[in-house]
Amino acid sequence: MGRGGAKKDVPTFLDSIKDEHYENFQEKTYVIKEDKKLGMRLDHQGTNQDGTHRTWIQPLENGTSRNVSKAGTNKAIARVIVTIGAKPADVKQGLVQCERSRTNYEYKVDLAWKSFLHFLGILLSGPPSKFVW
Repeated sequence: MGRGGAKKDVPTFLDSIKDEHYENFQEKTYVIKEDKKLGMRLDHQGTNQDGTHRTWIQPLENGTSRNVSKAGTNKAIARVIVTIGAKPADVKQGLVQCERSRTNYEYKVDLAWKSFLHFLGILLSGPPSKFVW
């Protein structure tokens, strides 16, 4: 594969995966998609204590992508921590950026928005049984 091809391998691989696989993750560890020709596999590596999900692109042996040879088969090509509210396009973009810059990306929901939703949930749950003065 030519030099320009390696840049397109990760986005091409990720675009081959249906959006529904980038949301509603299960708690367990599992393979989301595997492409033996390119030599990549997208894994759900489990759920963190804070409810975020670890997604990794793992290299497979004998793939044609230069991304695999750069990473080696014992390292992740890209890793993203997916938080509540992340859209499939965000997850894909994070994985692409992570691979290109060789860093880990984390998508976070705006904490002010999350706090507001928590407060709204308290209000909607009804009046408190006791008032503390």
